[in-house]
Formats: sequence, C-alpha cells, structure tokens
Amino acid sequence: MYKNLGQVEEAVEAYEFALQTYKASVGEQHASFATTLYNLGLVYRTLAISNAGMERVSALHRALDCFDESLKIRRNILEPGHPDIALSMSNMGVIHWQNKQSEKAFEALSEAVELLEKKVGPLSSLTALAKNNLAYAKKEAREYDEAIKLYEEVLSVRKQVLGSSHNEAIMARHNLAEAYRSSGNEDKAIEIQNEILELFDAELGPEDTK
Repeated sequence: MYKNLGQVEEAVEAYEFALQTYKASVGEQHASFATTLYNLGLVYRTLAISNAGMERVSALHRALDCFDESLKIRRNILEPGHPDIALSMSNMGVIHWQNKQSEKAFEALSEAVELLEKKVGPLSSLTALAKNNLAYAKKEAREYDEAIKLYEEVLSVRKQVLGSSHNEAIMARHNLAEAYRSSGNEDKAIEIQNEILELFDAELGPEDTK
C-alpha cells in the first residue's frame, strides 16, 4: 500500500488533517470521523511494522487508540453487529496480539469473525479478512491446526469471490504454506508454493518468471 516510510508519514498527516476537518464540520459522533480514525489506525499499524523500539511501541499505542475510539463511535451510531464494528474489533485484536496481550487479542478477533459470519455470511470478503487476522494470531500462538483450518477457509472464499489468480488469493496460499511450514509439514508447504508458481506461470508466462 505504501512504498516507503515517507508515504506512511504523509498518510498520517493527511488523516490527522481530515480528522480535524470532520470534527469541525460534522462532529466526532459521525461515520466519516469514525472511518477516518479507523484508516489512521491502519496507517499507524503499518508504521509500527516499519519501526522498532520505542517508535514501534508508540505507533502500536496510537493505532490501538484509533481503533478503540472508532469502535466506540461506531457502536454509538451504527446498528448492533454492523460490519464496521467487527472490523474495528478485528484490528484491535491484531494490535493486542502485537502488544503481547493474547487473551484480549483472541477475544476481539474471535468475536469479530462471529459477528461478520452472522451479518454478512461466511463467503464475504470481510469475513475472510477477519478470519485471516485470527489465523495469523493462531499461527503465532502455535495453534497450527486452527490456523491452517482458518487459512483454508480464507483461501476458499477468495478463490470463489476473486478467482484463483487474484493477488489476495495468492497471498492466502502463501499464508497457508507458511502455516504448514511452521507446523513442521514442509512437504505441504512446498506443494502450495509450487501451486503459486504455476499460477504465476499461467498469468505471466514461464519466460517472465525467470
């Protein structure tokens, strides 16, 4: 999404400016203000990945604040179970995990998946996104069977909705391969990686992949 750290910092400035604009024009209890907070949280999460030490801690803290505030607003102005509420919860779960708060992380991540399955169904790309976040935490917690199951579900949805060769479907295959590799099943991981290479060959031609 962002090619370099400078673009991330520019995005932070842009969203901060947008927040002040919405605050002055429509107030804080408005969907546009909540969405901008949510997007700012995503940018801070990206910034945390790009940094280390106290800068990373600061970015994670700011991301959590943004997701938490957006969640509170969305709960006030949206109907219970609205997908935007679940997405705020899912991203809060990711930040909790990165802050080593596993209990809070799994609670938020699991509830987000449950809400989305009820509201938009298991075949929604939003549900797949939330499951992908939960699968990541499960893999990192070494709960490999659960992680693999979730990644399989994500891949199935993305293949059906987007097609096998879509970037998000290929990324789902990559995540699944990494989960198998982490579990000790190197053969299965290589098998999936070969499937990815075959997709690249089909899309680009074998000469382009050399």
